[in-house]
Amino acid sequence: VKELPYLVGEVEPLQDEDEPGEGPAWEALVQGVREGIAAVLEAVREVSPSGDARQRLQLDAVLRAVPTDPAELSFFVPQVLTGASAEERQRLLDTRTVRQRLRLEQRLLGREQQHVRRLKRAGSHLRFEVGLSRPSLN
Repeated sequence: VKELPYLVGEVEPLQDEDEPGEGPAWEALVQGVREGIAAVLEAVREVSPSGDARQRLQLDAVLRAVPTDPAELSFFVPQVLTGASAEERQRLLDTRTVRQRLRLEQRLLGREQQHVRRLKRAGSHLRFEVGLSRPSLN
C-alpha cells in the first residue's frame, strides 16, 4: 500500500432511482418547492439591513438561478437552507429519489422560513451568503 499525504478513494456516481414524474401532484410538489425558495429569500430580504445593496443583489441572483428541472432543483435547494444541520444535509444527499428529496426539502424550507421570521420579530438582521452553511447574525 502506497501512502499518500491525502485521502484517496474510489467513487461511483449514483443515479436517482426515479425519473421525474408527471401530473398535477408532481407539478404541485415542484411548484411548492420553488415557492418555498422564493418565500425564504423574501423573508431573508425582510430581515436584511435596508442599505445592504450587495445582499439584495445576491438574493435577486439566487432567485433568478432557481432551476426549473426537478432533479436540478432538488440539488439547488440546500443553498438556501442555511439553518439545516449537517445531518439533514446528509439525509438529502442520501435520498435516492427526486420526489423524496423534494418532499423533504419542502418541509425544511417551511421551517427555514419560520426561523427567519422569528429573527425578524426579535429585531435581528441576517446576512445571507450562498455556499455558507450558516447565516451570520449582525
